[in-house]
Formats: sequence, structure tokens, C-alpha cells
Amino acid sequence: MGALDVEAYSQHLQQSARAYAFMLRHARAGVTVDPYYLCLSRAEPFWDALAAGDFPLAAELAALAPTQHHPGMEDPVLFLYFDVIMSMARGEDTARQQEKLRALDAGKDPTLSFRYDASSALIHKNDAGLALALEGMGGEHAAWFAELSALDSIAPEDAQTQTFVFIEGLALARLATHLGMGAVLPQRFIPDVALSAPLASFDDPWRALGA
Repeated sequence: MGALDVEAYSQHLQQSARAYAFMLRHARAGVTVDPYYLCLSRAEPFWDALAAGDFPLAAELAALAPTQHHPGMEDPVLFLYFDVIMSMARGEDTARQQEKLRALDAGKDPTLSFRYDASSALIHKNDAGLALALEGMGGEHAAWFAELSALDSIAPEDAQTQTFVFIEGLALARLATHLGMGAVLPQRFIPDVALSAPLASFDDPWRALGA
């Protein structure tokens, strides 16, 4: 990723997160929004904000995001995972974070084991534990896109992004840096240039709309 590519990439991540904040503000104001898009476990733009290094925006999204699980519309354990990470972005006290982590652990979903490990490592400031968790998540990410590639069903936008950069992993790595933790690199799909990229400077409608 060259310097220009990194800047453009960061800008697109921030635009995604700002648009999501706009939607959440309107939902809070009483505007009707399809509940499907309000599911906490579908808050991928939260990862975008963290991955871009826009921590104030990530904290805002975590504060605006619905706190209730939507039965039948989202996985309950994935909901708990987002809840744990968002509690850190909001700056909740350690006791509250530990409570949310215990709820996630109680879910016992083996498909989210590395995400539990990453959550625990972030809360306990365990650099080595986070590095191992991100390595496991990166392996799952690679396997998933290998399967999609074999089926020729990778969306064009994902082919240009997620096959090179693991957004969720990058988001967790940047959150770790923000929390004062040590380096977790090298990691597959988390380029060091993306981890250290500054915020893009630009204007767009989402900065002001819905404020």
C-alpha cells in the first residue's frame, strides 16, 4: 500500500463510519430504521472507525449503538462480542468490561474462540495473548476468503480490500495501540503501514449532517 493508497483507504473507512453514525443519530431521534441494520453485531462501520484510527468516532458509535439484542436477527454470542469491544471504546470501567467478558465466555461458541481470546487479551493488556488471537483470527479470515474464491463468490469490493487487509483484525490492533499496549505485528493481513496510517483530512456531508 503506497502513501496515496493508505490515505484513500483511511478516508473510505472514515466515510463509512460517519455514514453509520448519521444513521444511528437519526434512529435515536425517532426516524424509522430497519431493525436489521440496528443489530449490534452488524456494526461493521465500528471496525472501520477503529481501523482508521478515529477513536472519538469509534467511541461515539459505541455510545449510539443499540444495547438490546435482536432475537432472530443476529447471533447472540456475536452480539456479546461487539458489546465487549464497544465497552472498551466507550471507556467503561474494568469491572463492567469484565462482566461483559464473562457473559461472552458463558456463550461458549467455538467459532468465536479467537475473538474471546482477543477480547480477554485487550481487557487484561496481554500483548502476547492478543498477538496469538489475531494470528488465529487471520487464519480464519484467510480460510473464509479461500472458500469464497473457490466458489467464485467474492464481492468485487471485498476482492479489492478484505483479501489484502483484515479490517476487524486491524481495528483490534489499533485499539490495542490506543490502549497503550505493545506491538502485535507482524500479522498476516495487517500491514504495518495501515496500522500506523494517520487520519485522513477531508470534508464530507456526514461530518455535519445529523449532528
